[in-house]
Amino acid sequence: MALKENTELNWIYMRDTSVFGDLQSLSALRKLERLNLRGTKVYGDLKSLSMEFKWLDVSNTKVSGDLKTLRTAKLENLHLWGTQVTGDLASLATATEMTFLGLSDTEISGHLASLSNLTHLWKLNLARTKVIGDLSIISAWQELELLDLSDTQITGEFTKD
Repeated sequence: MALKENTELNWIYMRDTSVFGDLQSLSALRKLERLNLRGTKVYGDLKSLSMEFKWLDVSNTKVSGDLKTLRTAKLENLHLWGTQVTGDLASLATATEMTFLGLSDTEISGHLASLSNLTHLWKLNLARTKVIGDLSIISAWQELELLDLSDTQITGEFTKD
């Protein structure tokens, strides 16, 4: 399928299909803001996605690359769980519109406090990552409804305050 010729596309939703191919083939879609290829057979490096996404879900695929290659200013939803993505959480510090962040089962590392500017978060899943830090940071996320920090290096005490 020659999607590169459909340059007006701003939303692609092909979750859990048999679609396959390199992310590089989408690089011409400059207006693309929402991409959901979760559970497909796509592969490639995040750096080939130079668009400014609002929603990006390539979970449970063979996608790799470093978080720092993503443009994050408009990013609201980022789902990369079960990929080969690496990088430091600090790369997402400017994603101040982020509401959902799912990075479980990746090689992501870094300090939880680097996400303190993401004050609109309502779902955060960093399970089975190399994230470190103190639990006290969650007070910055007043809208948080779901928090999964299972199998991380997060420490801290539950307090009444």
